[in-house]
Amino acid sequence: LVERVMHATLSLGGDHDIVHYQMSYQVWRKRPGVRVPRTIILTQSLLMLCSEELNKKDIHLDVIDTAALEDVQKIYMDDNPLYVTFVLKSNTLFAKTRKWRMCTDSRATSTRLQEECRRACADKGNVGV
Repeated sequence: LVERVMHATLSLGGDHDIVHYQMSYQVWRKRPGVRVPRTIILTQSLLMLCSEELNKKDIHLDVIDTAALEDVQKIYMDDNPLYVTFVLKSNTLFAKTRKWRMCTDSRATSTRLQEECRRACADKGNVGV
């Protein structure tokens, strides 16, 4: 897994040191009840949303979306403490922001994910998160 992350981050121009790794589910407000397994990987410069297949002999990692830590605009917990939402700067001219809404298995896990991402953003100079 570490080798796959290193390859993905280096190809994106980032560093390969994993700061935080969190398995969770991606959820959408417009599609209630749909929960898709995802992994959040945080490096010293990138926030990565990934899909993994761990049940094969060879680990398969697909990077779905990435954001530079400087592009993280907001991180917050919803009314439900299991949900963490990341508001990110848009990649296109037509949209102002994009969001990842994640669901974890416990309040402590959600809090840790939020804290680690805020800490990494602050280390990169993005203190407004």
